[in-house]
Amino acid sequence: MVPRDEVGLWSILKHCIGKELSKITFPVIFNEPLSFLQRMTELFHYTHYLNIADQCDDNVERMEVCLLYFLFDYYLH
Repeated sequence: MVPRDEVGLWSILKHCIGKELSKITFPVIFNEPLSFLQRMTELFHYTHYLNIADQCDDNVERMEVCLLYFLFDYYLH
């Protein structure tokens, strides 16, 4: 894997001038979160499930909703 500092967006675009847009490929590193702050805030995207779990009276249902929160966070990020 190439470090992000060594790969520049402009250097990739410079080599793609004149190509069809559907043929241009970018490294996966450009789709990653831009900063540590953004990565940390992504953890709070599905916290409404934790609020729902807090309101559940049944322990099993509470555990299911908490598991749903963790699975959404794990699989979607």
